[in-house]
Amino acid sequence: MQQATRSQIESHMIARAWEDETFKAELMASPRTVLEKELGFKLPDGLNIKVFDESDNSLYLVIPRNPHAEELSDLELEAVAGGKIATSVAQISSVERDLA
Repeated sequence: MQQATRSQIESHMIARAWEDETFKAELMASPRTVLEKELGFKLPDGLNIKVFDESDNSLYLVIPRNPHAEELSDLELEAVAGGKIATSVAQISSVERDLA
């Protein structure tokens, strides 16, 4: 997957999970491995990734990181210093927070 927005990454992963139960099971069991394969690059070691399967009787509300926060995390600083992939890494960080 080429450089993509957070929304595009989410849409891609959700569509694949809906279409392919095996992919969904792999994503639930090993989200880092599946995301790295789909994105085509290794994610930072400190990035925590959680995937939840929403059901009829569950609702997940995710409060994203405040964009007006004063400091960048070490992970975000690493992403900024990383060059071309930095946007995708930062977006994956946001995806992780959304899925937490």
